[in-house]
Amino acid sequence: MGAVALALWAVVVLRLLQVSVLDRAQHLEEAERQQARSVVVDADRGSLLDSHGRELAVSVPAWSAWADPSALPSSAEKNAAARKLAGVLDVPERVLAERLARDREFVWLERRLAPERRARVERLRVPGVSFVPESRRLYPQGTLLAHSLGFTGTDGTGLEGLEHSLDGVVSGRPGRLLCTRDARGQSYLPDGVSLVAPTRGRDVLLTFDAVIQHVAERELEAAVQRTQSRAGTVVVMFPRTGEVAALSNRPTHSSTNTPAHPSHLRTNRAVASCYEPGSTLKMFTAAAALTAGMRPTDVIDCGRGSLRVGRTIVHDHESFDRLTLADVLAKSSNVGAMKMGQRAGIERLHFMLSAFGFGRPTGIDLPGESAGILRPTGKWTALSLAAISFGQEIGVTPIQLAAAASAIANGGTWNEPHVVREIRDADGGVVPSRLRAPRRVISESVASDLVGMLRGVVEHGTGTAARVDGYTVAGKTGTAQKIGPDGKYLDGAHVASFVGWVPAEDPAFLVLVVLDEPKGAYHGGEVAAPVFAATARDVLRYLCVPPDAAAREIPPDEVAASALLGGGHA
Repeated sequence: MGAVALALWAVVVLRLLQVSVLDRAQHLEEAERQQARSVVVDADRGSLLDSHGRELAVSVPAWSAWADPSALPSSAEKNAAARKLAGVLDVPERVLAERLARDREFVWLERRLAPERRARVERLRVPGVSFVPESRRLYPQGTLLAHSLGFTGTDGTGLEGLEHSLDGVVSGRPGRLLCTRDARGQSYLPDGVSLVAPTRGRDVLLTFDAVIQHVAERELEAAVQRTQSRAGTVVVMFPRTGEVAALSNRPTHSSTNTPAHPSHLRTNRAVASCYEPGSTLKMFTAAAALTAGMRPTDVIDCGRGSLRVGRTIVHDHESFDRLTLADVLAKSSNVGAMKMGQRAGIERLHFMLSAFGFGRPTGIDLPGESAGILRPTGKWTALSLAAISFGQEIGVTPIQLAAAASAIANGGTWNEPHVVREIRDADGGVVPSRLRAPRRVISESVASDLVGMLRGVVEHGTGTAARVDGYTVAGKTGTAQKIGPDGKYLDGAHVASFVGWVPAEDPAFLVLVVLDEPKGAYHGGEVAAPVFAATARDVLRYLCVPPDAAAREIPPDEVAASALLGGGHA
């Protein structure tokens, strides 16, 4: 009996030795699987800031509610809990009941609750309901820059706009919390227990200026309402650097619950919308003509407002006879532009348009950019040279046109348009944006001639409504018919535009205005140029740009009147 008892004890000891020593790691792992569950905790996203550090997109503390369905043994308890929770959460009762009916220890109820909503859920005292600290995305400026900033999804991942393209920069590194089950099978989060702490994402300083953006959006909204346009875009750029200070689109949307908005409201038309530019392209045709040896004072026979090309007769909006090259731009003569294109030739004109960036993406750091349309010369028809010379048979995006015009304003040097200025690390390090080197497109002398010609557009041509008192303005109007689904031009459907910069000889900024299908008046000089002037006036004041001495001499009677209004100081 003693020997048998000793043998049994030996078996027990050997088994204990096997479990506690030899197979220790295996059993510990199995116990941890039964008792613990790892919960992913998203990191705070970095902030998106405007050029002065104003917050455009930030992450604020939030709580995500979860439940352990096993804490509610019966179906009646699960249904009652779902009914109570549905009164507080933005989740239907049916969905909550389905989640609580699952045979699992962890189910999400709703992600990213504000602190006050968490308190309301806690007051319900539903068994098995707990919370995980997370964050939610807020846009302090409301709908400002909605198309460029984009939005995030329920899981905090960027889905559109800069939130999407910069997701790898601002998203950070997620952490993990240990969820433990006690002896009764109830799950809880031990205080202060964190397996891996989340790492906050990096902040991004953008080139946008919230004040300039507000001015652009206000003026565009007023113009779209006034003209009953189908849509509109305003781009404000700094030609010297390629930085985009404002980018506004209408119609717009809110970054809150954005996926519910139709896709056409979320389209960033400034980079994705391709349209025929019309007469705004004539400045680049003029650039090709000047490089071919023409001068601003050269006279062009405009054929009294019409010119036959093959079987097609192209008409001007007025009956022009003989115009100088400068007046062709000022009066926006189609026939004159065709003559300039013929002087430049197919190869030179195509090369010039390509050099200015048409037919390929600009490389701007915003998602969804279109390349536009510039066909190779081998696909040009007999009419293509004439049509492209005055802005047909070519498709551009607003950002392409703004960048190309900025090259003229910048003395002939093209800068890559961009909206990211720098990325800031948590430790204070700064990573500047990577840009392509500036490239010269035309000579300084050709650019200077073009600036003088484009000043004439505003001073005595089709763009007089773009004048800004006290400043010289250079720019070009554009009015283009829209093409329908059948490839033919639509009656009564136009795109009106104006692009210009101020001061003309030393540009502080450039503004492009595009209005899609304005009702009533539809010429660029009538509906788009006034938007430029209104925008430029406020931006000039905001940037404290001094009046342009070359703008004009103030008549003595205006000086006297100003002295009276100014308390005797002239």
